[in-house]
Amino acid sequence: MYLTDLMDKHQQIQFQLFSYFLSHGPDVSTHQLEETRIASLPTLVRELDLLEEQLQLFQHEATLTKVRSESYQLFLPNHFNVAAFINFYLKKTLNYQLLCFVYQQKEVSTTKLTLAFQISEASLFRHLKEINLYLDEFDLQFRNKNIVGNEWQLRIFYFQMFWHSLTIMDKKEKWLHTPLHPLIEIIQHQLHIDFSEEEHLKLSLWLDIMQKRLDYREKARHVIPDVLWEKIRTDTTYQKIKMIMVRYLSRYALAWSEYEAAYLYLFLLTLTPEAFLETPLITYIKQMNTELLRSLDINETSYQKLLTQAHLAVFLTKGTIEKIPRTKIRLSDKKPEKMTNCMDLVEKKLSKRVSHLQWQQLDELYGGIWFAHSHEKQARHKIGLQLKYDIETETIRQFVQTIVATFPQIELVATDKNVAFLITNDERKLSEPIPVFLLTGFLTEFERIRLRQALKNFLNGVGDKG
Repeated sequence: MYLTDLMDKHQQIQFQLFSYFLSHGPDVSTHQLEETRIASLPTLVRELDLLEEQLQLFQHEATLTKVRSESYQLFLPNHFNVAAFINFYLKKTLNYQLLCFVYQQKEVSTTKLTLAFQISEASLFRHLKEINLYLDEFDLQFRNKNIVGNEWQLRIFYFQMFWHSLTIMDKKEKWLHTPLHPLIEIIQHQLHIDFSEEEHLKLSLWLDIMQKRLDYREKARHVIPDVLWEKIRTDTTYQKIKMIMVRYLSRYALAWSEYEAAYLYLFLLTLTPEAFLETPLITYIKQMNTELLRSLDINETSYQKLLTQAHLAVFLTKGTIEKIPRTKIRLSDKKPEKMTNCMDLVEKKLSKRVSHLQWQQLDELYGGIWFAHSHEKQARHKIGLQLKYDIETETIRQFVQTIVATFPQIELVATDKNVAFLITNDERKLSEPIPVFLLTGFLTEFERIRLRQALKNFLNGVGDKG
């Protein structure tokens, strides 16, 4: 599911329009929008006006202007944060608020929900029915006043929802320094892992969810297949994690269950697979990775981490969450026969219960690997370029390099040190004491024009300082 699925009909139309601008360029005609069949022309015009209002409320420098009778122009400042804009919308979304409310409560009732949100029972049940459509991807359902299903799946759902919906500042405020920090330090020390800041935040969120669920008054349903239990219990690392959890939970008089150790073990595998290379599960996944890369005629090992994290997620969970639909390179578009071979291998080695969005993510991952491998990396150096590490990194780097190459007076360097201007897709870099250009994540004509203008402004010394 996408986070935008939780929005109401009007919000979804506004975000579809916003995404269309990001994908097709800053100038869009109403005729182009009509052809998308998102909505009727009168509805499109009305929703464009509402989108303009929301952009102004979120960031007054962002504008959506009607430049001619049948044309609109979108402008986003250099520091515009798409992730924060999604969060800005979600906070006003009832479906999202309901899911957050249920998470926070030890027990809920129809009366409690209707009073909390000042809605009728009929409206409440209509919203819960909508939520169930998206929970189904995770084999979860809202039933009998609670979300029911496998406890592992429920925690994965909430982890992904919160991780993708909150801004980096929200995450730091909530989880960088928490009462669970001593437990994280013990895990690092006992398992000899040095977590990055992002990994620390993710683990803090996971442990926060664990604590909430331990305080939950309804009985949880735990399901771990016997084959997976066998792989878990034979791992000495799991035994260490089990002892850590026994000591920690008993110290705070919290209910103990071996499932808690298993869930933490599985989560740590997906978080830092490189720290568990000798475990039976990672060994199995890496063998499968090698077989898949061979089917793509690739012998490099540099993609192992990305593949391991993606394949572990498919092996261990059903369902996934992304922020917003985006167009990326897909292997099925470039080499459909190779994607078919990959799909056969995934179903044989990992799972036959792969959701539509999980297949799409794998298709994009394999497509990104194929693209990165088939295009020789260019070592051009021109202003600061700092990118988060994922399979799109090479694609984004080449996109930026192509644009910067048209400015012979600019030198691009892969650092944020001693530079006068920084291009990045990492919102954490917005705190840098220099002008920052935050990429939207859409490698389109809109982004090309936006970056070129920012570089021109930078050279003229009158650019947006962010």
